[in-house]
Amino acid sequence: MDSNNNNDINSMHINDIRDTTIIEALPALKSIAKVYSLKLNRVSDFKIARAIWANTLRQIPGIW
Repeated sequence: MDSNNNNDINSMHINDIRDTTIIEALPALKSIAKVYSLKLNRVSDFKIARAIWANTLRQIPGIW
């Protein structure tokens, strides 16, 4: 795995999700799925993982 790609995913902003391919987002989604015991081959679990990922990309004033 390319560390530059992983850094790009971690430094993304919430507005960049629409332009992200599934291949680019998969490492982040897999980590979330592992932590929350989700299965990405289920649509409902995939949507939950995607929502969690989107929330992690949201910038919260005063924290970042």
